[in-house]
Amino acid sequence: MLITFSKNYNILNYFQYEIFKIINLENIHVSIESSLYLANLLLKYLKSENLFIEFEDKKIMEPLFDILARSIDCNHNACKIKELKKIGDISLFRVGVLKKQIDNSIMDSNYYINMGMSAYQSISYLIKRRNNNSLNQLYLNLSNDFKNLVRITNVLFYDNNVYRG
Repeated sequence: MLITFSKNYNILNYFQYEIFKIINLENIHVSIESSLYLANLLLKYLKSENLFIEFEDKKIMEPLFDILARSIDCNHNACKIKELKKIGDISLFRVGVLKKQIDNSIMDSNYYINMGMSAYQSISYLIKRRNNNSLNQLYLNLSNDFKNLVRITNVLFYDNNVYRG
């Protein structure tokens, strides 16, 4: 899909508009907070440095297992939450936007969906223990909405003829 923008066009607004359009046309049920989170996530990963790491003089996507291992080694909840958020975010981006790469890889989309849902659910649990109800609810929504958020990004990046007429 080729997207062109004028110099003054706000890319975040573009993602928000397209996401809400898909939600309405496809009758997909997600929380408003989850849909706004998705728009911000897509904007974040437009910058490749947010998605790739340096490894042996190459840029690669860090394996989720390595991030999970780091989260287990964390001594503080803030560290665990940061690493779990990375797992959820990268899983959502990979299975939603990089679907064709996943279709040709060893790990199927269910792996990324389960990792992402579990990561967001774990964050919700860790935050709930700190009595932060709004953040707890956000990550609980992200976990519950995960499959629909994947569906939205698949339509946005692969099935755009469905809603563009």
